Amino acid sequence: MSSEKDETYRDNLERIINRFPGKEILTYKEVQEYTGKGYRVIKRLFPEPKFGGIPIVLLARMLS
Repeated sequence: MSSEKDETYRDNLERIINRFPGKEILTYKEVQEYTGKGYRVIKRLFPEPKFGGIPIVLLARMLS
């Protein structure tokens, strides 16, 4: 199961990198557009961005 989760994480990370090339940190709006979720849902999942936004590795992990 761990291997499956690792593969899913890598796939998600690759998709995010392809969608936002050269970015390590995404804004709430970018995450909203990528996931199709509303502002309140994104704010609940990522309450206080410590890096000025949401790191792509964290988003990939949350989507896995």
